[in-house]
Amino acid sequence: ATQHYAVDDYDGSEHRRLTRITLAGEIPVGVDGVPSTVIAGNAEAYSTVGPLPRVA
Repeated sequence: ATQHYAVDDYDGSEHRRLTRITLAGEIPVGVDGVPSTVIAGNAEAYSTVGPLPRVA
């Protein structure tokens, strides 16, 4: 899963930074054993393991 915004569970007096990363290599697998899937966009250029599975 991708989180695009930092969690807003603080009073705002402290600085918070969100860093986004892109993974290359094998497709990540969740704790339930299910491989990650692309739900929007085309990530094939970022993966050397071939096309990623798509959500229908």
